[in-house]
Amino acid sequence: MLCQKKVIFMGKHNDGKKVNENETLKVKKGDLVKVDYIAALRNGIIFDTSIGFEADNCGIIDQEREYNAMEFIVGNSVIKSIDEHIVGMTINESKTFVIKPEDAFGLRDGKKVIELPKTTIPKREPIIGEHFVIMDKQKNPRSCFVKEIRGDLMLVDFNHPLAGHEIIMTVKVLCINGKPSASEKKSEDTNEEIKRYY
Repeated sequence: MLCQKKVIFMGKHNDGKKVNENETLKVKKGDLVKVDYIAALRNGIIFDTSIGFEADNCGIIDQEREYNAMEFIVGNSVIKSIDEHIVGMTINESKTFVIKPEDAFGLRDGKKVIELPKTTIPKREPIIGEHFVIMDKQKNPRSCFVKEIRGDLMLVDFNHPLAGHEIIMTVKVLCINGKPSASEKKSEDTNEEIKRYY
């Protein structure tokens, strides 16, 4: 399930108070960072986030998933575009940017849409939109979904469901090389107090 809502991250502001010294640090290549993120499509539909209450608000909560900030070394992240945009950001800073399809879930490939016998899904009738996994000739699992039913055949698509889509990514830097923002530090201190209490 996807969710359509306006993405808002509270960024940095200076109200005359002393700024935490950690919040003057800037992200550079090779840094270990923690970021919260919200990923949406061009039409504003949110399909993924690291923030539990956001996922809950959107109706995309996964009860079996732990919602934590994404942690990675800048220059070695799964999505190259995130590395490019996060360099130069400071702790507690938010940024929204566009990830091209080829840098996200790939471009759509017509050759990955093929006909298969309905019996590929054993013991039952396939359902349009259904996702399933089959083994290729090299015995590797391949994920696909049913696009159409054509008599005894079904048209299946091995493209990722979000292939061909631009991704609107909003990120907020929480920590650089183990040095957290004031809000992140407060959260950690609260967790430690809870652990000591119990």
